[in-house]
Amino acid sequence: LDKLEAACYSHAIRILRDKNEIGYRESIQAYMNKLVAGDAIILVLSDAYFKSQYCMYELCEIYKHKAYLKQVYPIIVKNTELNDPLRRLDYLSYWEDKSKSLEEKLNSVKRSHTKNLNQILDGYVDNRRMIDELLAVLGDMNALTQDVHLDTDFAALIAQLKANTDNALSTKSGSFKEPSHSKILL
Repeated sequence: LDKLEAACYSHAIRILRDKNEIGYRESIQAYMNKLVAGDAIILVLSDAYFKSQYCMYELCEIYKHKAYLKQVYPIIVKNTELNDPLRRLDYLSYWEDKSKSLEEKLNSVKRSHTKNLNQILDGYVDNRRMIDELLAVLGDMNALTQDVHLDTDFAALIAQLKANTDNALSTKSGSFKEPSHSKILL
């Protein structure tokens, strides 16, 4: 990601990364909601990404936006198989198992005062429900792998970002314009 950030910066594109944008004690949820509203979102897709509660939340939220296909710029990490049906089933099973485990634990206690845990369970259920469709859409994109991007210094990605963002990005919640750099959410 550091190489991507450097390559973009040299083309007057600033990458907003969670590690740089979320301060100590600040809300991760608020950042993810800001990310979802962005005009351009680079997704670095990996096995860990599809098994992360936070990443899946943001992916599901991004997908709900009408401009999803225009917003998303995927980078596929090595050994991440979006089009392999067995791999898709692995992710589906993963979220099904997480949902089942949490539901069983929740059912073993009084359900009063478990609102936040129930919301997490709802998120797991949403991930399980949406994962096949999300992977089908992402798998249908002619996305390049991490190695191809690294070998070309992210040329295709940067060209697409420049063409589609017109060097003036904003979010629905406020402007991110800077005189010399466009900003892309990651």
